[in-house]
Amino acid sequence: MKLAPHLHRLGNDIVASYLVDLPDGITLIDAGLPGHWGDLQRELEEIGRPLSDIRGLILTHGDSDHLGFAERLRREAEVPIYIHSADAHRARTGEKPKTPMGPMRLGPTLGFFAYAARKSALRTTHVKEVVEIEDGDILDLPGQPVIVGMPGHSPGSVAVHIPAVDAVFVGDALTTRHVPV
Repeated sequence: MKLAPHLHRLGNDIVASYLVDLPDGITLIDAGLPGHWGDLQRELEEIGRPLSDIRGLILTHGDSDHLGFAERLRREAEVPIYIHSADAHRARTGEKPKTPMGPMRLGPTLGFFAYAARKSALRTTHVKEVVEIEDGDILDLPGQPVIVGMPGHSPGSVAVHIPAVDAVFVGDALTTRHVPV
């Protein structure tokens, strides 16, 4: 779904991935759930771009609902996967760090699990190879993404500022739903 010039969303307001489409290629932010792979294919077809135009995927953190199709993209299209060093181990292994959690809300939790089941959440594959990034890094990807450390949701949570599209992606740093993943 086109949100603004050069900016598209895959998924919905529960779980999303973002595609930044610029003349020099595509930068993806997060990989949603495994079932979003089909959404990615459809969006690329709609904008007339091949999978090979994706230059990199930046993960805002290592939760499984952000890893989705990352390993498939890395394996099939040789796209590098970027993640903060504090969440890199989790992205590779699935080992979740101990972080404090507030009370869980039943409605949003059930909505999340229902959507996740439809998008193959139980088939998430961890990423075998990642490129570790740090707060303040400016990546050599379309849009020159700037990494802003936002630890809290996870130790390696980051925001991604892409000046070329005047957008900041914050992962789950501002989520209004508390769902354990």
